[in-house]
Amino acid sequence: MKAFDNDPSAVPITKELLQLGRSAHANYVQRLAELEKKRKKREKIAALLEERKKELAKQSKQRESLQKMNQDLERKESEHQ
Repeated sequence: MKAFDNDPSAVPITKELLQLGRSAHANYVQRLAELEKKRKKREKIAALLEERKKELAKQSKQRESLQKMNQDLERKESEHQ
């Protein structure tokens, strides 16, 4: 722009300039696609982690329930002896 006295209308639109613009746009679109893939991958991993946390919490509750049942049975057995 400085070479053309900061007058955008004075800049010649050459084939090379058009190709550079197309190339820059193609690179931008490719980068956006890569970022979108990474975002989706992170979301998928986060969903899997959340599912795993819920599963572990459920297993923990089941374990606690089984331990309580076991304790109740042991208590009942000791009362009958």
